[in-house]
Amino acid sequence: MKFRTKKLTRSAAFTFPLLLLLAATAARTQTPAPKPPEGKAVTVVLTAVGKDGKAVRTLKAEDLSVEEEGAQRPVTRLEYGADLPLVLAIGLDTSVSQERVIDGAKMAADELVQSVMRPGTDRVAVFSFTNEATLEQELTGDAAKVRAGIARVKVSLPAGYVGGAVVLGLPPQTALGSTAIWEAVAAVCDDLLSQTSFPGRRAIVLITDGVDTSSRARLDDAVRSAVQTGAAVYPIGIGDSEQYEGVARDDLRRLAERTGGRAFFPKKVKNLPEVFAQLREELFSAYALTFTSPYTRPDGSFRKLKVKVTGAEARKSGVEIAFPNGYFAGNAPPRLK
Repeated sequence: MKFRTKKLTRSAAFTFPLLLLLAATAARTQTPAPKPPEGKAVTVVLTAVGKDGKAVRTLKAEDLSVEEEGAQRPVTRLEYGADLPLVLAIGLDTSVSQERVIDGAKMAADELVQSVMRPGTDRVAVFSFTNEATLEQELTGDAAKVRAGIARVKVSLPAGYVGGAVVLGLPPQTALGSTAIWEAVAAVCDDLLSQTSFPGRRAIVLITDGVDTSSRARLDDAVRSAVQTGAAVYPIGIGDSEQYEGVARDDLRRLAERTGGRAFFPKKVKNLPEVFAQLREELFSAYALTFTSPYTRPDGSFRKLKVKVTGAEARKSGVEIAFPNGYFAGNAPPRLK
């Protein structure tokens, strides 16, 4: 299956189901009189790791505080969900700048699949991207099919390319081909992850140098699609810094932080297995945090969120959390299980 990425022009009143990020159900009144203010129970998914990069499984509701649109909200529940199904899309940058790292990236991605996929529980897809995104393997619970999809990925070389960033007729170091990262992320969210009814936590692992040269969409568009779909993005920033621009760390970090993921920047391809071991901890350290919001209208508006670690012991132990920077009101409730 091959799908061309496209410019995103969707409005805030996006109607695709938000399968993981929030739930909007009426909060029950605790006392008959006087009635407390009406509100909605909103659930966001966050992850927590310690200084050692290992998943933290002992957080309590009182360890966290939530701000919605700058106002404090009461945290009503915090549930650890390490056993939640995982719906994962693995994306590999196949632009020319990845020529010397793609083999190592594929090997590491293969190892990630073998260590992460649980038979009968998880679903994984594989896509590659240059100026368009190509679905190499649709969502499946068959690890062998996923690994075969990774094996099929190849760097897209332009006509006249002779290696070493040189194309016949062009001077050395000329930027080659095109890479539409933001459009690829948006397309995978809109055309793949949001279209499946399979329950569980959504995530995208993106192996790329982060240098977008041809997207008609912006970074903000990619973030919007990911948040609306409930997909946390985990960029693995790696590239050929000797012949190309290197890694766009700031953009990849913003993409991760705003969607509730985390960015990783291995120094060399040989460090990828270590990074993926940390990523595995991250993927299976999910909490569902519920708070009460006074906003009850499902109007599709975007509401900013900030979650802080406030518990003394949690702060002392250096717990780090990752959470989406907001949610869209009025999306369908998630199917976590």
